[in-house]
Amino acid sequence: MSDGRPLLLFLFHGPGADPRVLAAEGIETRPAASLAAVPGGDRPAVLLLDEALARAEADLPRALADLPEGVAVVAADAAADALARGSERVLL
Repeated sequence: MSDGRPLLLFLFHGPGADPRVLAAEGIETRPAASLAAVPGGDRPAVLLLDEALARAEADLPRALADLPEGVAVVAADAAADALARGSERVLL
């Protein structure tokens, strides 16, 4: 973060999310056009999996399995939750 506050977490989100709503101290929001665009890193990361990101993947279970271990995945809506059903990577 450029304002001197410590960066605690990366929050990756789809194009439909409003970064102003997601913003919080110590969290840097980053848009992701696909699950492949979510890198591993030296900080914990959370991916808000929305319907648009889930539907953009031809093989969602494989794309979720291929995410770096340090990325926690949270379904952002009921549609994403339904599409990811059965995946051990989605926490909520």
